[in-house]
Amino acid sequence: MAAALASAQVQWDRDCRAKVKLMAKNVRAASTVAKNASAARPFQQALQPRSDGCSKNEATGAKEGEAREGAAAMLQATSFKLKRHGVLGTRLGTAGLTQAAPGPTADLCAFCDPAGLRYIQEYGPQGASGASGSIYAWLGISEQKAFPPDVVNAIVKETDAKAFVYDVHGKGRAICIHVVGPQFGRSRATNEGYAAAVETLSVAYENVLKEFSVCEAPALRLLPISGGIFAGPFLDKIALLTIDSLGRACERIQAANPAMAALLGAKQLDMCVFSEKEWKQFQGAWSR
Repeated sequence: MAAALASAQVQWDRDCRAKVKLMAKNVRAASTVAKNASAARPFQQALQPRSDGCSKNEATGAKEGEAREGAAAMLQATSFKLKRHGVLGTRLGTAGLTQAAPGPTADLCAFCDPAGLRYIQEYGPQGASGASGSIYAWLGISEQKAFPPDVVNAIVKETDAKAFVYDVHGKGRAICIHVVGPQFGRSRATNEGYAAAVETLSVAYENVLKEFSVCEAPALRLLPISGGIFAGPFLDKIALLTIDSLGRACERIQAANPAMAALLGAKQLDMCVFSEKEWKQFQGAWSR
């Protein structure tokens, strides 16, 4: 079973990295096409009269041009749209736990797991609680004593991340991006100032985005990494810490790898807020 999973993961990684190279080439070609189309449009409008505002072919071309322009837009924190549910599609409100969106199967999205380092390295999924415990139960791995070797080998310190494809009984495939966020509640981080916390946490977001960039999923369900008990003295500022850290991660990717930024920006990016109690805080941060 473990060998089969490992073999499937290696093949998936190889296929995804081949796809991302092809997609990057297509993004560059699309950018050139969009520029040429934009320059030619005034002449087309002058030479070709329109009876109803836009012909069918022109309408299609306009929509494609808009899509290309959107794909080339600057990657930033506000590229992520707030969603009123967690990564599993559930929401915790005054009425308790409700299902607000479909579960995160691979045909819909990849999703993030805010894992604990000791669980990744020592305990395995068994015994995990909170968001990770719910995620492992949904994946059907909550009784396992170890994570797949690829995950264990890739995540050896805080801020590391690794995507893995799970075969979920009755649900199909699921792409889970495990990430270990910094624990700001510990003495090392408790004395860390806000600016330093942003820099540290931004590395975790950057690593998640890099993992997602080679995934075949059309969307990403992200969540506030280092939320809850991991937030420590920043708990009442978790929304601001999230958007500032995510923004810093996007800046670095945009500057270092514009092709990757374009690939990410062309996909659906969601920031999932599980608890209704935190919703207004995140709305405020996202509307600054």
